[in-house]
Amino acid sequence: MVLILVGICLIIKLYSANSYRVETGYSSVFFPSFAASLRAVLGNFDTSAGDILYGMLVALLIFKATSWLIQRFRNRKVKSSKILWRNMLYNSLLFACTVYILFNVFWGINYNRKGIAWQLQLPALTYTSEELKELNCLLLVKINNSKLSLINSKRAYPSNKDLFRGVSDAFKQAGENHSFLQYKNPCIKKSLWGWFGNYAGFTGYYNPFTGEAQVNTTVPGFIQPFTSCHEVAHQLGYAK
Repeated sequence: MVLILVGICLIIKLYSANSYRVETGYSSVFFPSFAASLRAVLGNFDTSAGDILYGMLVALLIFKATSWLIQRFRNRKVKSSKILWRNMLYNSLLFACTVYILFNVFWGINYNRKGIAWQLQLPALTYTSEELKELNCLLLVKINNSKLSLINSKRAYPSNKDLFRGVSDAFKQAGENHSFLQYKNPCIKKSLWGWFGNYAGFTGYYNPFTGEAQVNTTVPGFIQPFTSCHEVAHQLGYAK
């Protein structure tokens, strides 16, 4: 069984070696329909299935590791020890290959695509450090002006529902000009692990196994629009 899975892993690796093949095949044909189907199913539920899945997986791994340690110390015979180590190695390899295959089929092959710059035919321009500083200052001025405008209008941060709807509408408008940015079956959710994200250092994540965009809504409100758009981009197949 492991040999078969290793063979499939090698096939995925060989297929992913050609970025043009990935872009015109997996990323443009298979993935958009597949991901939209996942969102169509799980988008009907407010609760994050991906968060629950990861929680169950962590609990299972802790249980398995504890069981293995108990069995290991109860059975100290050399022969039994070798069998335990062999079984652990086999099961670990089986698990790793399975996760690798599912991850890549569900989303991971997108890491090897041409990407948005190629789709938009953006030229690779050179720039200097001074030009980057000028751009940084320009963006800073725009952000501060926007902040003053919001303060003067006394507008509050939008609710999660309104924020996620606004992000979906923004991608809908982008999709009118660029078909590859069409966002069908929106599925953006509040992460159940936001408190953990504050310690681990993530403001959101995309779950490739469920197709959901997870947003840490416990972070400051001004960060959440960017995070939401960032995770939707992952949903559309943009990995980097």
